[in-house]
Amino acid sequence: MINGAFSVVDADGHVVEPVEMWEHYLEPEYKQRRPRLIEDSWGTPRMLTDNMFNQKGPGYDCGNPDGWLTGSGASRFKGASDPHFRVKDMDADGPIDIAVVFPTHMAAAPALWDSKFQAALCRAYNNWVADYCAAYPDRLKAVIVPPMNDVQAARVEIARCRKKSSAFVGIVIPSNIHGRNLQQPELYPFWEEAQALDLPVCTHISTGSNVPAAGGDRFNIFFQTHCVTFPFEAMINVLDFVTGGILELFPRLRVGFMESGVGWVPYWMERLDEHYERRAKEVPLCKRRPSEYMKSEQCFFSSDPDEKTIPIAVEFLGEDRLLYASDYPHWDARFPESVDELRKQKISEAAKAKILGQNARRLFKLA
Repeated sequence: MINGAFSVVDADGHVVEPVEMWEHYLEPEYKQRRPRLIEDSWGTPRMLTDNMFNQKGPGYDCGNPDGWLTGSGASRFKGASDPHFRVKDMDADGPIDIAVVFPTHMAAAPALWDSKFQAALCRAYNNWVADYCAAYPDRLKAVIVPPMNDVQAARVEIARCRKKSSAFVGIVIPSNIHGRNLQQPELYPFWEEAQALDLPVCTHISTGSNVPAAGGDRFNIFFQTHCVTFPFEAMINVLDFVTGGILELFPRLRVGFMESGVGWVPYWMERLDEHYERRAKEVPLCKRRPSEYMKSEQCFFSSDPDEKTIPIAVEFLGEDRLLYASDYPHWDARFPESVDELRKQKISEAAKAKILGQNARRLFKLA
């Protein structure tokens, strides 16, 4: 145990895919279409993939006005792309024993309509991040990015990655598939595969990635879109998994709802339970009160370490459901004080130990 009293697992940090890696990892027939860093019409550096900016300027679902390099953290933290610097930063913050890394640019992959190109990007990223983690196999873990345009291709990719590297401990999917909810029966084979492989599925929202997000079409500045889209999409995801029957139909499936905080969770539990008391017949695949699913071993919720509502979430959800997440290296990360911020929370020491590491170890089946 590196950290003494608490074993710390960062359940949701990020890598930033270096631009040059696409040329080395992307299959030859797609290299001409590889993601590129270029200036947009406002003169701001942004990632461009298949004629779509990863983060737009003013307009629908607008992205960070700071641009790709600053907004992603690539210009500030070398550890975003270099595992050797990453581990040094982990030691400086906490220290953090294990980091489970999520993508940054690949949040835009679900917006692509070309299924074969999407699958090629996923393979390239997954191969790169496996190599990134291989530098420190005991401290760096990753989630698989599957090509969700094609459910069978997604199943093949998560099975390939599971076989390829022990670094992969979970799967990350967008909060919706081209605007379609996750409860759709067409996705049942995907949940079945994840359950069979014993890999948790983490939903992760992204603003400015051209993936539809609730409320994103009603604002044209990043402040407002970022505030509204993350919790609203997470609420919809919980609605899908709980009342749409996914957790009932796949009882061994574990799900993490990432990067939306936890302040909304107690409110959502009460609202769903209230509707269930009066209109349960409309959601026949939901066999229990929604709050019972949300408090079960199937559901985990990442928290921002400085959230003032964490004690309330612990009261409603229980201390076994929350995860610590640094969001390193992104613009709103609390590095290098994120672990200390959670230690300051007015909750029991036992709850802190669970949130900082024990719960993530159960979600991702870490030793």
